[in-house]
Amino acid sequence: MPPPGAAESGMRQTGRLESDVYREIRPAPALRRHVACYWEACARGAAQRVLPDGCMDILLRVEGGVTPYVVGAMTRAVISPDDGAAMIGVRFRPGEAFAFLDVASSDARDALLSPLDAGRPELGSLADAVASAPPAGRIRALEDALLARLPRARPADARVRRAVDLLLSSRGTVRVAQLALAVGLGDRQLERAFDERVGLGPKALARVLRLQALVASLDAHGPGAVPWARLAAEAGYADQAHLVRDVRALAGLTPGELRRERMSDFFKAAASPGGISGAERTSP
Repeated sequence: MPPPGAAESGMRQTGRLESDVYREIRPAPALRRHVACYWEACARGAAQRVLPDGCMDILLRVEGGVTPYVVGAMTRAVISPDDGAAMIGVRFRPGEAFAFLDVASSDARDALLSPLDAGRPELGSLADAVASAPPAGRIRALEDALLARLPRARPADARVRRAVDLLLSSRGTVRVAQLALAVGLGDRQLERAFDERVGLGPKALARVLRLQALVASLDAHGPGAVPWARLAAEAGYADQAHLVRDVRALAGLTPGELRRERMSDFFKAAASPGGISGAERTSP
């Protein structure tokens, strides 16, 4: 069930990877250009692999008090331990955290920053707002804080936003040269703009989005032999060898290992926060 007040704010559970221990909630319409979702996670009983998704998050750890962190865009999967604490968060669309956080996205890449690390005392104010809300109202308090900050949000770079939209809509298959031409920037200019706003270069973000497309196909495939060549082509890989290299680099597993992990009973019972959402064999 959505939390109290969800209907008025436009919050809805997205249903993606929803389980007893993790759920996602859509933001209010005014924030949907910036925010992919809010999420809630409770104790999972075991560590879990989180795949890169190109997004930055604000994570609030709820145990006694509320401790906030900035989670940067990831270039490789991480193993998230289960220390028994509940967590809530906001996942920004690629490049959109820049509007709300005065943190260079490149500085947060592959990092978990505390308010002190990030130099952002307002994260403490956000944590106070969430801490003062009842458990059922924490997501609402988080959204209210973002809505209050929206009029003061830093303006978007229309060229970066356009390039990100092209990458998202193509699931990472657009070439960097095509992106640069489409938005009127040189390759190096586009790289620098992505570094500042997204935390990943356009080529790195494309690589992550191809992984996410592959994972979605694997999750939808179910049991049985995997048509790796077809999935590789559909996800934009040059061939199966390309798929294997990228999955190993980004997920830390072979494609077959990743598929078996995602099909495990534990994974299905406790899906991790992963993306906008951190590749058996007939070969990989």
